[in-house]
Amino acid sequence: MIDKEQVLRRLNWCRENHWLASCEFDRICEVLHPHFVFAETMEAAETVHAHLKVCDADALPEQIFLDEGATIHYRKPGFTKFQFPGGINLIFSSIPISQDDLRNGSSAPEKMFMDHIGIDLRNVTPEVTELFDALPRAARQRGWGHAAQGDISSPVYCCHIEVGRKHWIYPEDKYTERKARSMPLEFALGELKINNASSGCDLRPSDPRFHSAPATCHLPS
Repeated sequence: MIDKEQVLRRLNWCRENHWLASCEFDRICEVLHPHFVFAETMEAAETVHAHLKVCDADALPEQIFLDEGATIHYRKPGFTKFQFPGGINLIFSSIPISQDDLRNGSSAPEKMFMDHIGIDLRNVTPEVTELFDALPRAARQRGWGHAAQGDISSPVYCCHIEVGRKHWIYPEDKYTERKARSMPLEFALGELKINNASSGCDLRPSDPRFHSAPATCHLPS
């Protein structure tokens, strides 16, 4: 379960140290709010993460995060994931992770920004699966975008990391300080596995209301 008090403290630290813009901090706080539209699903989440696009993920001052209590969960050239106590994780990447990266012709931005917010549902019970399966209908009812990834026979890959299934939700978003687009929400269902025998990248889909493009690229192992 997510410890919201600890998560908010870490998020404040990120904002004070300029890893999050104020609008991005506010967006994550909305996801954690008791009246968030998917609050019941959030209650079932093990962790939440912010995925930040940076110019060079290999040049991060890692010790700053370690001194704040983080551990490095996974690292690959151009990609580092920090885990913090309380259920908040930070992911930094400068490699292609989305269809938008391919469309824009560059995966490493000049200015850092938050690409998406992730909600991690690791405990696959019938109740959690029911909440997960209800997400697309809730998105359609609100006129929001939705894209699905993965199924029972084909998990979702990101580098050497795999997870069972994902729903991507694209709400209407008033926060446009850094990116004039909807802030995607990633709901991932299933255990997170490191699979060194296979490397691939199922890219974050663009908002299907506005764009369509191949959703998969394969990266060198």
